[in-house]
Amino acid sequence: MVHSINYAADLHPAQWMALRFFSEAPPSSRTTAELARFQAMSLGPVARTVRTLVEKGLVIRVANPGSRRADLIFLTDCAKEILKNDPRSRITDIIARMPAPQQIALANGMETIMDHLLSEEQLF
Repeated sequence: MVHSINYAADLHPAQWMALRFFSEAPPSSRTTAELARFQAMSLGPVARTVRTLVEKGLVIRVANPGSRRADLIFLTDCAKEILKNDPRSRITDIIARMPAPQQIALANGMETIMDHLLSEEQLF
């Protein structure tokens, strides 16, 4: 269910993730390479996601004064409007309404899951 709600506004989950990243990251970090690093993904698939967002008119590339090789990526006004209806907000709203002990238990449980996933990833 969590994954499926991220297919909204004609965007795929990876595209939503990219829009969130470019809206929240410091301006100097808004590059395709930084998004790939943040997602722990190779550059190719992330570059395709960014290219698709450019084609949809949701992000623009701007020359990076700090690097000729890595354009900075900024949201268009259209993307900012779309993010106002971010499907992730449904989840955050539910969590915000949970009693504090449940929020703490959820956070602890998620941390345990992430620790295990990360330690298993080290094995490969």
